[in-house]
Amino acid sequence: MHLSHSHQELEDVLDLFDIQAYLDDKGIPYDQAGAKNVSAGYIGIACCFCSDRSNHLGINLQSHLYTCWKCAEKGNLFQLIKEVEGCSFGRAISIAKLYIVSDFDHLIRRERSRSEIAMLPAPATDDFLPIHDDFLKSRRYDRLEMQRRYDIMAVGPTCDDWKFRILIPIIMDGELKTFVGRDTTGKSEVPYKNSPIEKSIMPAKECLYGIDDVKDSAILVEGLFDRWRYGKNAVCTFGVQMTSTQIYRLKGLKKVTMLFDADALKKAEGLAHAISSVVPLVEVIELPDGDPDDLNEDDLFELKRIVGYD
Repeated sequence: MHLSHSHQELEDVLDLFDIQAYLDDKGIPYDQAGAKNVSAGYIGIACCFCSDRSNHLGINLQSHLYTCWKCAEKGNLFQLIKEVEGCSFGRAISIAKLYIVSDFDHLIRRERSRSEIAMLPAPATDDFLPIHDDFLKSRRYDRLEMQRRYDIMAVGPTCDDWKFRILIPIIMDGELKTFVGRDTTGKSEVPYKNSPIEKSIMPAKECLYGIDDVKDSAILVEGLFDRWRYGKNAVCTFGVQMTSTQIYRLKGLKKVTMLFDADALKKAEGLAHAISSVVPLVEVIELPDGDPDDLNEDDLFELKRIVGYD
């Protein structure tokens, strides 16, 4: 059945669309005004229409139109959602409506759309295919060990939404809150894909992956595989941006050490001030190059010695 939408209705949805909440839920990092390549009144993300990795796609927070300053792609946020989700234009409109806010409902909007139970997609299985195993081997991980430690699962070729992805459950307080799917083909423009909010108890950007294993001190890392590589006491923030909910979850810790990529140092230092409102001791350690997942065993051992706890 085809559902038509009036021009005014579409304009109303765009006017009330909370783009930052959407990007947070999808785990898509963004820069705000003042950062490199981002002008006043804009936020910037990596363009999903070209090979951009430096947040050249600027989104106007008033008009909700975007322009990539690298490939010149332009459009409105329905078109952007369509590209990110790999869905139809009509579905993009429906997704945008989940993120409509007003002065009165923005604090409860997400609660309305959440599920009471987080659900993995039906095709998820413990039976990994060679493509999954090869991907993990290329990242220096043993699949059986990752299954044992992190309960990862896989999806084969039968589910378009999660095709050939490894599913990583996000567990907090001993409960599955949501999950993230990692592409293993190397062909997806969205390597990491978050579970839809309607199938999650909470979005990934309200979670801290690994926080259940932390007692007094935590190592904050950006990515899931950074957390896997570092191991004990490492907590993944799903990108250099942290939500206020994530920061609050650190309350009660005595020390936090931020171990972000070298190119995110300035952001990490700014974020450290926010974290210090709930954690007495916060420090930032700069990696000389790459991220924790890139380290070999010798370098990782030396890093843990420098950090002072593992």
